[in-house]
Amino acid sequence: MSIRVDENVASVVLKLLQCAITPNQGSEKKKVVKVSLKTSAKDSKTDVHSSSQAGDLIMSQQLSDIIMESIDDTALLRFLTHFLLDMNSTSFRWCGHSLVLGLFRNTNTSSQQRLLRTLWLMWPLVPSYGRKAAQFVDLLGYLS
Repeated sequence: MSIRVDENVASVVLKLLQCAITPNQGSEKKKVVKVSLKTSAKDSKTDVHSSSQAGDLIMSQQLSDIIMESIDDTALLRFLTHFLLDMNSTSFRWCGHSLVLGLFRNTNTSSQQRLLRTLWLMWPLVPSYGRKAAQFVDLLGYLS
C-alpha cells in the first residue's frame, strides 16, 4: 500500500519517524553531564533515566523491525530514492540519512543486508543527482 501526501506532510512524517527510530541522539553528552553531577539523591533519578533509555531502544528496534518487515522492495527503493536523492532540501536528505542509519542499526542482519542491497541497486543513479547524492554516498560508504 502506498499513499501520496504533500511534501510538507511527508517531511513531518519523516522527522517523526527519525525521532522514533533514533530517540537517544545526543544522550551520550547528557549522560556525561549527569554522571559528573551525581549525588546520592540523584542516583535513583539516573537509574530511572537509564531504564527509560533501554525502553526507548527496545521500542525503536521493534518499530524498525515492523517497518522493514512491512515494506516491500519496490516501496523501499522508492522511499530511499525520494528521501536520499530526490528531495531538494539538504536538511531533509540528512533527516532521511539519519532515519536509514537508525533503521540499519536497529534491525536484524537480514534486514540490514536487504537495506544495503537496495542502496547498492541505487548506485547507478548517483551521477545524475550530483551534489544531492552526498548523503546517499556518505550512508553507503559508512554501511559498506
